[in-house]
Amino acid sequence: MTTYHRKITKRMFCSPLICYICGDGARGINFDVISCMSCKAFFRRNALQSLNVLRCRRKSNCEITIETRKNCPACRLQKCLKFGMKSKLIRLESQALTQNIQLPRPRPLNLLQNDYSTFTVDQWNLLSNVINVCNEYNIINDIKCLLIEYYSLPVRLRIKPLTALSYMNKSLSTIQTILKRSPYFHSLSLNSRRSLIQNNTYLTTNLNSIFVSSEIDRLNNMNFSMSFNTLLGTDCVTQFSAILKRIDSNSISMKLMLFII
Repeated sequence: MTTYHRKITKRMFCSPLICYICGDGARGINFDVISCMSCKAFFRRNALQSLNVLRCRRKSNCEITIETRKNCPACRLQKCLKFGMKSKLIRLESQALTQNIQLPRPRPLNLLQNDYSTFTVDQWNLLSNVINVCNEYNIINDIKCLLIEYYSLPVRLRIKPLTALSYMNKSLSTIQTILKRSPYFHSLSLNSRRSLIQNNTYLTTNLNSIFVSSEIDRLNNMNFSMSFNTLLGTDCVTQFSAILKRIDSNSISMKLMLFII
């Protein structure tokens, strides 16, 4: 295996997200910026206040860290705004009241005919768009063609990690294309987009690769399974296989997971 291929596998489990405001561990994107739960709650409480109300007792350049983030609310709020947190994303009371008005229940999509959740029209449209994009860029047919080439190889070449690598490259290309089709992704700041790609792309690609393998029943093939184990490691393949079993190979759930991750 080349050095380049080793780097790909090593980057699969990347470092956790870091809060742009205080440096604590982040749980996701809040108000358009990668941030921790503490900074999320702080911004929700204070974002609608004027910076003239929160005054710094020093020179308005306090360092905001995990240890000091509670010392100066003014500088903390200023840093939140500097990194792009958007107060307009906070639910105002008037907006919350409007959202509580009962809307006509949309008719479920065929793929979710038995679902009786109380999604709004916008939520149903978003769900439908996500699934349609995943279906549009479904790589199962491409993978089947790849497998035809795979089985035409001599037996001794069928366990080479490069075989699984070609398989994963197609999955990576698909994930990147799906990501670019997400309007929410393009509404994020450049730093947030970079962090999401850096931390999530390889994890999502590997999960998608093993999901597709399960869909076409390749994980039960000894040679193909050995190829994946060589490239990703036995522990990784075992973990992903366990995830697939927990969701009962539900393709819709899996497509949503790929977008959420």
